[in-house]
Amino acid sequence: MSIFSICGLILCACVIAKLIGRQDPDMRVLLSLSVIIISAAGYMDYFSSVADRLRALFETADINSEYVSILLRAVGICIVAQLSADCCRDCGESALASQIEIVARVSLLVISLPLYTAVMELITALINS
Repeated sequence: MSIFSICGLILCACVIAKLIGRQDPDMRVLLSLSVIIISAAGYMDYFSSVADRLRALFETADINSEYVSILLRAVGICIVAQLSADCCRDCGESALASQIEIVARVSLLVISLPLYTAVMELITALINS
């Protein structure tokens, strides 16, 4: 699916959601969720090609593959959290959206702990030399 197809689908869904939003708000939410799922499936191909390209670049630069994995997981967490929080806000649940964002931030901290450890080891090695 090209970016133009995805944007066209989303814009059409926005127009339809505006038209049916007053009469049936529940249907509006279902329409939004279904378009999000369809568009996410459409750009997963792009994400996999970007991930492959990043892995190749990091391998060329001789950077640990664990760091690439952390980077890709962080990007995935950010995308999923943003989509989920936006869906919650569309449903009028801003407290739940905030909770999703907090959980995502904590998850990012947890998965990036190996990076912090490596940076601290590097700083300690530089100080001791």
